[in-house]
Amino acid sequence: MQFAGKKTDQVTTSNPGFEEEEEEEELQQDWSQLASLVSKNAALSLPKRGEKDYEPDGTNLQDLLLYNASKAMFDTISDSIRGTTVKSEVRGYYVPHKHQAVLLKPKGSFMQTMGRADSTGELWLDFHEFVYLAERGTILPYYRLEAGSNKSSKHETEILLSMEDLYSLFSSQQEMDQYFVFAHLKRLGFILKPSNQEAAVKTSFFPLKKQRSNLQAITWRLLSLFKIQELSLFSGFFYSKWNFFFRKYTTSPQLYQGLNRLVRSVAVPKNKKELLDAQSDREFQKVKDIPLTFKVWKPHSNFKKRDPGLPDFQVFVYNKNDDLQHFPTYKELRSMFSSLDYKFEFLSEIEDDDDWETNSYVEDIPRKEYIHKRSAKSQTEKSESSMKASFQKKTSTV
Repeated sequence: MQFAGKKTDQVTTSNPGFEEEEEEEELQQDWSQLASLVSKNAALSLPKRGEKDYEPDGTNLQDLLLYNASKAMFDTISDSIRGTTVKSEVRGYYVPHKHQAVLLKPKGSFMQTMGRADSTGELWLDFHEFVYLAERGTILPYYRLEAGSNKSSKHETEILLSMEDLYSLFSSQQEMDQYFVFAHLKRLGFILKPSNQEAAVKTSFFPLKKQRSNLQAITWRLLSLFKIQELSLFSGFFYSKWNFFFRKYTTSPQLYQGLNRLVRSVAVPKNKKELLDAQSDREFQKVKDIPLTFKVWKPHSNFKKRDPGLPDFQVFVYNKNDDLQHFPTYKELRSMFSSLDYKFEFLSEIEDDDDWETNSYVEDIPRKEYIHKRSAKSQTEKSESSMKASFQKKTSTV
């Protein structure tokens, strides 16, 4: 007890203001002074605020204020000086006889996924790509006119095209519909290429077709003809009134089973073997194909225009409201689906991109093997060039 008392004495002597703070805390707080500052009608004493202009009240005054505000904004935008720096300006020239555009001095990140460069360093754009880049402000669209009658004349006039001018250059409504789909998918980040534009390295899910002998072709056609005749005879009997005298359909399952035997159904491929079998039978189907419109890849940084690989999607653009087009027939739809060649997502035996490299083909060899051979060839070429350069350096020093 004495030890505790001594310790307390030491603490109090070392902190002389400690007792004063405790006494202030123990005092009862007086709220009367604070309460006198607060009015009973506090809500009425708040300063008056302005009206909520963003709430429509249906008056002409509010419409006038809104009109003046929007007019001031548009006047400021229209009267402001706009332009680009000369160093960053990229001009694209429309070439009528090719229905394409050329960039004489191309630059920009869009070159990684769009356009085709020639031997002179110029970049050629499809008309879809040309309109899309002009619409987003990446390039300035121009039309070049020759001043003289001589084609070799260097005097040329460049006319800056507006977006209205570019839209008037579409060759048909179908091409404009295709552009709308192209621009929408590009804004979402996808990489698109026209289906009729083949890459330098063509990749396919199917290996090269082996030519069948004439005997096999004749046999296949006879069998298919026999199936068609058998189906037509059966369908004629089914739809005749005599069929109902021999067989009565008393329940719905019986009726659907009969229709299942009558109506030709298509077995949807569910694995790789069924896909390959369906593709091998396609060469004997003489049906007018509906051409694919675009090949679509998901956005990735390692995309190469020369060797893009299998597309992730394939797109048909078809305007059903166009009077010049008809809805695809059954045979055309079958031909359309059998012509697909992309990364089929329903194949369970292929899980990732590495498996797709194994299950796709380039020049009738697996793509993975082709990439390995190409990398080995490039390494040998680099080593040979370095050895040649070192040999030339040694000979020059001697």
